[in-house]
Amino acid sequence: MNESIFETLEQWRVVDRVLLWVALVVPLAAAAGYRALRERPIVRQWRHRWIMTCLLAPMPFVMWKIYNAVADHYGLESVFGMLVNTLLFGVVTVLLALVNFAVYAVLGPDSATPAREGDSGLVGGSGADAGPEDTAGDSPQRPPISDREASGTPPSEPS
Repeated sequence: MNESIFETLEQWRVVDRVLLWVALVVPLAAAAGYRALRERPIVRQWRHRWIMTCLLAPMPFVMWKIYNAVADHYGLESVFGMLVNTLLFGVVTVLLALVNFAVYAVLGPDSATPAREGDSGLVGGSGADAGPEDTAGDSPQRPPISDREASGTPPSEPS
């Protein structure tokens, strides 16, 4: 009965369970949210963030398991074990940053073309649209949609 809260948490493996649930639920919730909201221009503009959320949500659980394996093997007091964990976390951070840059380069906001009048309403149109140099004044392009317009909030009236 003299157990501390930390001993109880470790005995019941609460951190492991919470991180496992986060690793399972967050990617599914993000994918479902993206699927439900993908027609909105602001969601399609920032789709790389949705993808990175799905990719990165399991990482705390994975890194927690790696940290515990290294700490169990070398001990919590080991300088070498701390160095191994530091190097592993550093390498994973650099790799995830590279993945983030690659996903952003492919799916970033610059890759989405603004929709024009007569399009299907989706960002980027139907795929058979001519570029801005091919329109030659046939139809003017719409200005980019602001965050307020994309969120659906009504404009405030001046008093």
